[in-house]
Amino acid sequence: MIKPVTLVKSIYNYLNPFQWFLITGMVFTSYLAGGLYDPISAICSIAGVVCVVLVGKGSIHNYLFGVVNVVLYIIISYNAKLYGETMLNVLYYLPIQFIGFFLWKRNISKDNLVFARNLSKSRFALVVLVSILSIIVYAQVLVCLGDVSPYLDSTTTVLSIVAQILMLLRLSEQWLLWVVVNVCSIAMWLMVYISGTESALIMALMWTFYLINSVYGYINWRSKLSCTK
Repeated sequence: MIKPVTLVKSIYNYLNPFQWFLITGMVFTSYLAGGLYDPISAICSIAGVVCVVLVGKGSIHNYLFGVVNVVLYIIISYNAKLYGETMLNVLYYLPIQFIGFFLWKRNISKDNLVFARNLSKSRFALVVLVSILSIIVYAQVLVCLGDVSPYLDSTTTVLSIVAQILMLLRLSEQWLLWVVVNVCSIAMWLMVYISGTESALIMALMWTFYLINSVYGYINWRSKLSCTK
């Protein structure tokens, strides 16, 4: 039987100091931004943070935390009567956690780290072109719906979906898209801050931690995890 102290040490040593810094920073800013209202929201937020850091590490264990995050977010969204968010997570993000796990399971090392792949320049250019066209089309839909930031909103939504697909396929270029998503999110919250909402600055800081993780994820996937498998 594993002793509790040994278990805690093994969990602590599983991540390097920089990864713990990212988790601590994201959780702290989430708390300051009001994301930890109750136990369910707290666990949901922390699970989401750990999930994205583990993705940057290339660990298949990210899907465990991803399932916890999505399931709790579904409950939170449903209770808040955000039925669109509820359906998106039930029909898209929840199945993706299981699909991703089984796709990664066949392509991991003995340390449970995924073997990453890289797109050719021409294929990545195609991904970028399709993403731009999708952003433009979806932005027009949002304009008709009265969205206050249709192009920023469209960019973050479309690129999040595309990046999630690239993640399932173990492609390192996903991180370039996450970088754009995070930069747009930072810009969006800074605009809200400039308009007079001081608390928005904390949200911008939180997304900055996500941006740092995206840069780290790209470097890690390209340098340490990439292979031809």
